[in-house]
Amino acid sequence: MTQLVSNPLLGLSVIKESKKTNAGYWIFTVLTCVLLGGTAILDLMHDPEIVKAMRHLGYPDYVVNILGMGKVVGIVSILIPGFPRLKEWAYAGLTIDLVGAIMSHLFVGDGIDKIAPAALALVILLAGYILRPNNRKLIKAK
Repeated sequence: MTQLVSNPLLGLSVIKESKKTNAGYWIFTVLTCVLLGGTAILDLMHDPEIVKAMRHLGYPDYVVNILGMGKVVGIVSILIPGFPRLKEWAYAGLTIDLVGAIMSHLFVGDGIDKIAPAALALVILLAGYILRPNNRKLIKAK
């Protein structure tokens, strides 16, 4: 969404910034959906490597179903138009998932090779959250 500003030079920079922000939002959102969507599919298919990793972290096998469905619901919530409160909850849930993954690997003494993928996904998710256009944000009550 572009804003009209009385100064034409300033208005031009606002329009360019808005387009860059919108493009950045979609780049990070698509990356988030691809990364987390891929892991959601692996979770729901009970990929042997995923199940092995969850056992290594001390979680029961059924947790992959919960995480997989949570990721799917979160991704769909972020992508559909409208429902800004649902989007807030989706970002919160996906953040909790990724922070939980990072902390779980830290708690069992895993190295950076196990922690980095979740940390990178978290950075990408948060970048998309920060760059959200106004029409995808929850408006604060006055």
